[in-house]
Amino acid sequence: MAINCRSISDVSIRGLSKAQAAMAYDSGDREADSRLVVFLYLLMRDKLPSGAVEDIMSEVESIDDLPCLLSNGWLATHAGNVAKRLTHGHA
Repeated sequence: MAINCRSISDVSIRGLSKAQAAMAYDSGDREADSRLVVFLYLLMRDKLPSGAVEDIMSEVESIDDLPCLLSNGWLATHAGNVAKRLTHGHA
């Protein structure tokens, strides 16, 4: 699956300076062989700032004991199903 790769001219169209566009172009393309990596990439690229993801990671990494009690059963079930689909290809 190819993620929408952009050329330097595409980046420039988004209103970045030439220097910013060059930096974006120079960051290069990367291959991902994990659905989880692709999911997180798309999440941070399109939906959620990477700083917010880091804040959540800090919170998760500070959990000492599992299982963790989640207060919204429907959301917890949905999160579990998404996790299974990402890690195993199906729910």
